Amino acid sequence: MRTRPVIRFLAVSALAALIDASGTARAQTVLPGPTQPPVAPRPPAPPTGPVRDPGGRPATTPAPAGKAVLAGTITTPNGQPAAGARVMLGGGDGPGRTTTTNTSGQFVFEGLRTGRYFVNVSKPGFMSLAYGQRRVNSMGTPIPLADGERQVIEMQLPRAAVITGMILDERGEPSINTQVRGMRYTMVNGRRRAQQAANDMTDDRGIYRLHSLQPGEYAVCAVARNMGPMNDAQRIQMEIEGVRRSIENAPSAAARQAMLDRLKVLQAERVDQTEPNLGYAPVCYPSSSAPSASVTVAAGEERSGIDLQMVMIPVARIEGTVVAPGGGAPRSMQLTLVNADENMGDVDRQGTGMQQSNGQFSFQNVSPGRYSIMARTMTFGPPPAPGAAVPKEPLLWGMTEVVVNGQDLSGVVIELHPGITVTGQMTFQPTTLTPPTDLNRVQISIFPFMPDNNTMMMMGPSPQAKVDASGRFTIPDVMPGKYRMSAGVIGLQGWVVDSITAGGQDVLDFPLEIKGARDVTDVAVVFGDRISELSGTITNQKGEPATEQTILLYPTDQKYWTPSSRRIRTIRAGADGLYNFRTIPPGEYRLTTLVDPEPGIWYDREVLEGLDGSSIRVVIAEGEKKVEHVKIR
Repeated sequence: MRTRPVIRFLAVSALAALIDASGTARAQTVLPGPTQPPVAPRPPAPPTGPVRDPGGRPATTPAPAGKAVLAGTITTPNGQPAAGARVMLGGGDGPGRTTTTNTSGQFVFEGLRTGRYFVNVSKPGFMSLAYGQRRVNSMGTPIPLADGERQVIEMQLPRAAVITGMILDERGEPSINTQVRGMRYTMVNGRRRAQQAANDMTDDRGIYRLHSLQPGEYAVCAVARNMGPMNDAQRIQMEIEGVRRSIENAPSAAARQAMLDRLKVLQAERVDQTEPNLGYAPVCYPSSSAPSASVTVAAGEERSGIDLQMVMIPVARIEGTVVAPGGGAPRSMQLTLVNADENMGDVDRQGTGMQQSNGQFSFQNVSPGRYSIMARTMTFGPPPAPGAAVPKEPLLWGMTEVVVNGQDLSGVVIELHPGITVTGQMTFQPTTLTPPTDLNRVQISIFPFMPDNNTMMMMGPSPQAKVDASGRFTIPDVMPGKYRMSAGVIGLQGWVVDSITAGGQDVLDFPLEIKGARDVTDVAVVFGDRISELSGTITNQKGEPATEQTILLYPTDQKYWTPSSRRIRTIRAGADGLYNFRTIPPGEYRLTTLVDPEPGIWYDREVLEGLDGSSIRVVIAEGEKKVEHVKIR
């Protein structure tokens, strides 16, 4: 155990504006006394008898409640109580808890055990704020509580920001019922991207209002629905679609024949129609087709005059067929059209296309661009007999890319393929603990390595493994792509996943790439009970807890500098200056501090490369409980 006065201040500028002084929070230790905030209602007594969790596993016996109390008062910038604010408590060694402030802005959590707790507060029209947070989206400060201790905190919620303006059509008139999206620029896996944070529809004056915004930089884009016909060609096409759907449910043979005759007339008119189909293209402030410039707002600021004018362009119709294995047609499926341009993915996305029982689909009024059409079945096969059990059908998927240039596309075929099955063996390698006998507690998951606009997994939940009594596990319905794998033992402390390999290759730190249609059959998951930790204190030059610092631990070996790496860790020291990194993979690391870093910036390779001069070397052995006390110079 040693004190290392090696780390110096490293300030990383956040994109978002500073929370003003009114957004700070403070804590004080208070001795128990007769005057206390109102007590939150106690939950009802738990039921008696055997209890099982929703997954059918035996539920663990809850630990006895503690005697610590955390209470507080939430106010608005004008000093008034923030009644009805949602207060979320996390940390400690139990599940999270939530309560709501009363009319005096007060809240209380009782029965807490010894531990370190985080408090987050939210209220419509105000910024969401973590206790101890100094910049937008920066980490909060944990609050240490001893058994029987009572702490009272005070927090002030800053007002949220607003962006408002008017949307005009191509004639300069108000564009009514046009969707407007506000996308905040944030760091995602080390990349700065615009992600949707708010949306609104214009009113009869063409005015929109994006409210309850966190301070920061936003892209503002207008996306017209293009639902109605813009010209005769589109009107005829929409009527053709309606007639086709009606034919399937014709009440009589005569009615069906009349519909078929009308369909022939409409199709003949469509052939003679030369006028191009027109629609509105997405437009982003100030006048581009994709997010580029940004609108910056501070806490409580209302930014007005962010106006946009829609542009009329040729749009196209995409027609095609989804074909299941064996040439059949899926009974129910989900179709999504996504612009393949990374900058347009959150702007130009269309939901389920119009689908018919024979597997045919269509997307109307598609702007020029390169798109991915993704299909995923919900159910497959003939309808079950009345009263018969509905068997679980295997998931089928398919994807194709198309280029739209203003001309209709027809004959697009999407072939469906069965999902891939991942199987393997799970084992325990204990040194002191006894391996669990109930393997239902083991959870093995697979999820996208780096989600993007073309990730099939975004169309459904991540698959979970089924583990049998021998430790053999199966993960069905996995799509081709790059994935991460994780594992844990629910409700049992002391176990950590040591390694996950596939074909002898590490897939715990590096992606598992699944190609083609071949199943993956050789995944090995190994659990151990030698848990490594790094803890200590962080103090400033006066020897006081440096609670404004975010502590960063990252591996020396750059091959581990991957998005969401388990070896890159951040934590905010508590009010007592204590920090603790748990379940760290053994290896060589660098330890440094950041002041109010932008969330996710620690995955940026350029940022990590610039930190060596302000960091110290730390080597952590397997099962080691290392202590490093750090003093900021």
